[in-house]
Amino acid sequence: MTGKTHASCGCLIGMYFAKDYGVSLESVVILSVAVTGSVVPDICHTKSYIGRRLPIVSFIFSIIFGHRSFTHSLLFLLLNFMILDIISVPTVFIVSYTVGILSHLILDMMTKTGVSLFYPLKKRMSLPIYFKTGGIVDYLLFFVFIGITYCILM
Repeated sequence: MTGKTHASCGCLIGMYFAKDYGVSLESVVILSVAVTGSVVPDICHTKSYIGRRLPIVSFIFSIIFGHRSFTHSLLFLLLNFMILDIISVPTVFIVSYTVGILSHLILDMMTKTGVSLFYPLKKRMSLPIYFKTGGIVDYLLFFVFIGITYCILM
């Protein structure tokens, strides 16, 4: 999936968690951490949205792990959750960030190449129905996520 699709899904997740906070600093942070969580697994891809913004970190992850391996795994998800919990980040922020990462994994499992969900095992996991990154379904998902986000906002 494209970065736009991942970010729009993260926006939907963030809006869902933030809807009870109204217009507030908390709602902005919830939305931001969900969108961040939805794009952070692509830190292993130097040409991704986050990879272009953190090129040195992205290059290191790319060299060490390759694309869609460690950063696209349940281990990565768990480590992020644990680190945020250890540093006492409020639960609503941890949950929205973690669900953002999870949405990224699920969306990338909807591609033919899949993800190394159980890293360090090399086996890649895909869902039985998959779509081409940048294809029509990818763009349709983007618009669906934005549309649902708008409905939650209203």
